[in-house]
Amino acid sequence: MLLGSINYANNLGFLLTFLLAGLGLVVMLHTWRNLLGLQLQQGKSDPVFAGEKAVFVIRLINPHGREHPGITLRFAKGEESNGDIAASSSEGRKLTLDTHRRGRLQLPRLTLSTRFPSSLLQAWCYIDLPGECLVYPHPGPRLPPSGGADYLHSSEGDRGVGSMILSAYVPTTMETPPGISTGRRWPGSRRCRPSSLVVIVPSGVG
Repeated sequence: MLLGSINYANNLGFLLTFLLAGLGLVVMLHTWRNLLGLQLQQGKSDPVFAGEKAVFVIRLINPHGREHPGITLRFAKGEESNGDIAASSSEGRKLTLDTHRRGRLQLPRLTLSTRFPSSLLQAWCYIDLPGECLVYPHPGPRLPPSGGADYLHSSEGDRGVGSMILSAYVPTTMETPPGISTGRRWPGSRRCRPSSLVVIVPSGVG
């Protein structure tokens, strides 16, 4: 356009050329100015299980007395968050990231960008914040509920099958184990009712 205006000595062509060039410079200046002065702070991230989405909270702080419209915050691979930031205020943006393995998931690089005011040009910057999210191992399948204790009689004595609850047992009699003829009762052998789980504590003989 400039060459055509020079070749044909067209004053209106010069006017249009420099008008568009001046508008382009102003748009570039205001696009970069929309990011100037913003502050970012990493918030708290709650632990998740492997396979779930980790949620990172990023707080955008605007300490100036002017609004910052059309601010976009995103990861390189993930969803983005768009919105305006009012003057002298702050807001929290939530960004999610897929988790595939347990451990500490470091906060990846952030991209802060804007297309305000023309939507034709984009200004952006990369930001690295210290932050992480704890990822627990994925839980296994839920076990089926167990039924109540089922006690059956057998030739070897009573036995309990199923869930047993530790409770107090009621001893009945003292017996001497077969093959021992010491004339004393064996303190570790007792008959107990099949209504509880029995814990035997050995005691000394003497």
